[in-house]
Amino acid sequence: MPSLRKDPQERVGLKASANTTAHSLCGVPSRIDLGSAQVEGISFKTRFAYLKVKLQLRVRVNGRYDIFRAILYRTQVVAGTMYFIKVQVADTEYVHLKVFVGLPPENLYPALVSFQTGKTRDDPLDYF
Repeated sequence: MPSLRKDPQERVGLKASANTTAHSLCGVPSRIDLGSAQVEGISFKTRFAYLKVKLQLRVRVNGRYDIFRAILYRTQVVAGTMYFIKVQVADTEYVHLKVFVGLPPENLYPALVSFQTGKTRDDPLDYF
């Protein structure tokens, strides 16, 4: 009998290695994509989402960042896609973004749902 404490993706056989990304189950956040440490390693959709919310974050924190580089991300399939993105904003400072992109026909543009400041490179990118 499978343990109920296991990761939901492991329970249904979607365990991913460090070099692959498992498909997301609806409502379950994906594993972290370890791709590249630079934006080039992040998919076009994710890059589009995080660049579109850069201005939204700037307005909400009433500040400006000299660096804005996505490092890690994970996704969650809901009524669209929720992106959780770790972004480097200074040499040792990071923010975690929660970005929602809706499904067609609404074609909702990326919206900054929430964010966490004061993060470090080693802080886990968890659901928030």
